[in-house]
Order: sequence, then structure tokens, then C-alpha cells
Amino acid sequence: MWKHASQQLYCVRTRCAQEDKDKMETVIGDCNKRNLD
Repeated sequence: MWKHASQQLYCVRTRCAQEDKDKMETVIGDCNKRNLD
């Protein structure tokens, strides 16, 4: 879990800059799927 913590944070921060904060949950979910693959 913590292994992907930095990757998730990076993905969320980079995507969040372009996405609405209302979509934060969606972005996090999308990042989680990529990290788990």
C-alpha cells in the first residue's frame, strides 16, 4: 500500500492541476486502478 503512496500522490497532484477538485475522488480511483495493474 505505502509502496504506491508516492505514485498515487504524484498522479493526483498532476491530474488535480487540470481537473476540478470535485472530481478528486474520481481521479484518485483512476490512479489506484493504474497503480494496481
